[in-house]
Amino acid sequence: MTKIHDIKYIDEINYAIEGFSSGDEECSLQMIIKMMQDEHFKAFMKESKYLVQVVYAMANAKTPTRLCSEALHVITEAFNPYSFEDMDALFGILLQILNSSLCNECMHSCIASQVNKIIGIMRRIPIRWYCRYTECIDLEKLIHELQILIGKRVVKWSRFVCLVLSTCCKFTLEDKFIGRMLTRRDYRTLGIYTQSEENVVRLASRDFVMHRLANAVRSEFGNRSRKVISMNDSELCTSTNAVVIIDRIDAHEKASNTSRCENAKRDLLAVMINLACVNICLDIPLKLIEEMHNTTDSTTKCYAAMLLLVSPNFMNELPCIDVESLKQNARRLEYAANCLVSKTHLSRLISLLYKSG
Repeated sequence: MTKIHDIKYIDEINYAIEGFSSGDEECSLQMIIKMMQDEHFKAFMKESKYLVQVVYAMANAKTPTRLCSEALHVITEAFNPYSFEDMDALFGILLQILNSSLCNECMHSCIASQVNKIIGIMRRIPIRWYCRYTECIDLEKLIHELQILIGKRVVKWSRFVCLVLSTCCKFTLEDKFIGRMLTRRDYRTLGIYTQSEENVVRLASRDFVMHRLANAVRSEFGNRSRKVISMNDSELCTSTNAVVIIDRIDAHEKASNTSRCENAKRDLLAVMINLACVNICLDIPLKLIEEMHNTTDSTTKCYAAMLLLVSPNFMNELPCIDVESLKQNARRLEYAANCLVSKTHLSRLISLLYKSG
């Protein structure tokens, strides 16, 4: 019975594919969508090669904007990364659908809906697979467009796009996307990106990025304004009409927030070290880093010490600093977990530190 069903499904799919070739895309898509209501057919599509054939047909027919939602629906319902044989074709049709909407100036809500579906499809592909597709031009263009839309706040922030960019480090980071990363204190993707000297040089040539990065450093390590209860506030606290709630945050949540904060600082310091290792330094006072070095936890202290040591003018700016203490702290960076400093640079720096005593 299953074989009979399969033969029937193959005939129907082939008929639908012929419809794309003859210019009847709408009828073909509606036919496939109707067939998707049959769970057996949907399972057949997920396990067979026929979704690839449908994607080829849609790409060749250049699916019009009015049918983009239907095309995405078909892919969403049937896509299975473990049976789909041509990811380049998938990225191509997703890019074609997105560009069609952008070129026709669809409403932001419509574009956002399509982007969410596109990202939903792409998320099914194991993230570790993306390193296989770093040479795929359509994937690079697709990620480029997604960055722009996220940077312009047309669509919500996507951690998934950051993960793809972390895996495909050859892809260019867009200025506004970097701006949103820095605003969100999400420095990890930038840390991975700057492990490549080529990427560092690219960033250094972009004034907007370097300016935003310097501002992020000042914001992260500068003296943040904190609300302090004044004497008048203290007097108000004794009033029977005033209710002041202090330290309502759970202790575990406090510890978690502190950990996230320190991780963010380490990632940002790693970015700065990667920049400094190729003689690119941000316009920030090193006194800021020294003060943070003297007040932070032992692990973050290693990053700060290394940054000070690789900064070309640190002896001029900080003549009284204890260099031997810095060297001792910086050496421990060799054993830091999840360190985003370029392994090539880190190995060389650690070696130089041991030689210098």
